[in-house]
Amino acid sequence: MDNTSLSNNSIYSIYKDPQANMWVGTYSGGVNLYSRKANQFTAFRHSSSVNSPGDNNILGFVEDRRGNIWIGTDGGGVDLFDPASRRSVTTRISLGTRTASAATLFPR
Repeated sequence: MDNTSLSNNSIYSIYKDPQANMWVGTYSGGVNLYSRKANQFTAFRHSSSVNSPGDNNILGFVEDRRGNIWIGTDGGGVDLFDPASRRSVTTRISLGTRTASAATLFPR
């Protein structure tokens, strides 16, 4: 994959974290993390690994007080991403048949 561009051009959501990294949620392309410091993208896509996003359709992001990024997916539940280890925590939260959004857990 080209680390200078997004994994998919259809964007559902964008979040800028306190370190000025850009989290881009795409349709069918997973999570794209742009590191301003490295000036490149890293893509995190759904796979058979328990440490991957629950789905490649990413609807939104919310950061908690500990710096974890909650990722809302379309059909894969809500994932908890640990930026320090750069992987999803293995436990996923499912809202049944409803489309999951991080904003459901952390309303503003």
